[in-house]
Amino acid sequence: MMAIKSSIFKIHRVLGAFLSILFLMWFVSGVVMMYHTYPKVDKTQALKYAEVIDTSVVSPLGLQAAVASIDSVSAITLDRRAGMEVFTLTSPKGKAFCT
Repeated sequence: MMAIKSSIFKIHRVLGAFLSILFLMWFVSGVVMMYHTYPKVDKTQALKYAEVIDTSVVSPLGLQAAVASIDSVSAITLDRRAGMEVFTLTSPKGKAFCT
């Protein structure tokens, strides 16, 4: 019985020390992330690493139906999301997505 109690105390002590170190590292990394500035990326760097959109695959038929259903469209952009080309229609009411 004493052997089991002794081993439980040892396991508790080791786990406590390990978890204390883990939480301390988590706290310190959070403080660093709060006050560290992120690097700035300008448009040329962003375009350099952006995916190429294949415009021959994009069908304008879905876009025509979506534009007809919205009263006023202020902007149309072509993006790539989850490996698919997606048109983003912006109107005063919000954004609509169309594949």
